[in-house]
Amino acid sequence: MKILVASDIHGKYDSFKKVVDFFINEAIDEMIVLGDIFSTTYDISVQDKSIINEFWTIADKICFCLGNNDSKYHEDLLPTSMNTIIEKNFNDKLICFSHGHLYIPNKNKYNIIVTGHTHKVELYKDSSIIYLNPGSVGRPILLNIGSFAVISDKVITIFDLNYNVIDELKL
Repeated sequence: MKILVASDIHGKYDSFKKVVDFFINEAIDEMIVLGDIFSTTYDISVQDKSIINEFWTIADKICFCLGNNDSKYHEDLLPTSMNTIIEKNFNDKLICFSHGHLYIPNKNKYNIIVTGHTHKVELYKDSSIIYLNPGSVGRPILLNIGSFAVISDKVITIFDLNYNVIDELKL
């Protein structure tokens, strides 16, 4: 089982298309988008429409978290609803997925906490919890190129949009 995690697309279709291509070519099982999908809060650009079309091509394999730049208007265009927090049991580990702009209650119950929002790549373990921020697909900070992450049975890997490994942590 593999989960691809992408965040903060901000309407950058060409960047997101690279993520979708990786998702399909690597036969990833599921994609979770951590929010801030579109270029503006209450409008849809041509690039945003292309992103929506990509979501619908993988509709049965995708989940969404609500970001601070997302709205109910956007949610109505997506194949599934947006959630503040998504919890997944994955290989006997409880994972919390959230955009990261809101408080996450009961953090100690999770083995892995995955957030976006800051646009900064992070992957580290603090006592018993692994923290992952896949960075931003569309507006990276500290990198010259967007990034995303893949959680697999044995390792968490962060990739740039040229599919180079930025960081990884064994589970």
